[in-house]
Amino acid sequence: MRENSGSTLVEAIAPATPSTRVDGVQAESLIALEAAIAELGLLYAAARQFRELHEAAERDLLPQLNRLSRRLRAATRRDQLAQPELDEASREIIGVALQWRGALENLRRSAAYQEALHAFAANDQEALRRILPMLLRGITAIDTPSAPVYFEFSASRRRRSGTTPFLTPATCAEQISDLRNRGIEPESSGKEWWERDLPPLECSGTMDLLESVIALRVDHLPATLFTSEAGTGLMLFSPRLQASFAVVVAATPNDEWWEANALPYPQFRAELLERLHSAGVTTAER
Repeated sequence: MRENSGSTLVEAIAPATPSTRVDGVQAESLIALEAAIAELGLLYAAARQFRELHEAAERDLLPQLNRLSRRLRAATRRDQLAQPELDEASREIIGVALQWRGALENLRRSAAYQEALHAFAANDQEALRRILPMLLRGITAIDTPSAPVYFEFSASRRRRSGTTPFLTPATCAEQISDLRNRGIEPESSGKEWWERDLPPLECSGTMDLLESVIALRVDHLPATLFTSEAGTGLMLFSPRLQASFAVVVAATPNDEWWEANALPYPQFRAELLERLHSAGVTTAER
């Protein structure tokens, strides 16, 4: 899971401004220390999302993080920067990082975490409903609503040089057809295990909260829904959600960004709906 680590973390990892009198070697050391403090910030954000580590992260790690960051900023404001001071700070930061990486690894090896991993891999929704609120801080299982839920389908992609970020109606229809056959999978693109192991599938009880003009509406959800105190949306945990859905395409775009598309939105929508119908994909009105 990912969550906002709060304004206190912003203070902790704010980069120092090196003095103009710091030499090249010291500047390299400062850059390395700033990167190490940023890593501590990531460890703090990771630890505080687990119930077992949250209290200690707030009580111990966050004050350490803020103190080290203030110390580094203060040091770089001086006219001279002593290398022993850099070395001492480096040793302390490395020690704190090793301590918290160890704590996270111990949690990963715990029986509760391993049980959650097995339940996720097996798509055991009853087990996930029981385990996850005890493992992850701030999430609560709720009764599956009788009303539909909406999953966002993005009609754009990260832009590469010389290409448009907008997907064509044909590409959208092809990808949606693939989701119908294969199932909806969560994105787990993070580098760390706590970002990859239990990725949530986010959804909403209304299409109005989604950023995309295309949504996959699931009327009968075969999974446990959770709410999170960190956000306003809904989420579920499944390696692949196998569920019938209807595609809802907004009548008008919800963002002026669409005006940059060479294909006018009414034409995009009409062509997409036509292709979906030809592929036998169910569509619905918003």
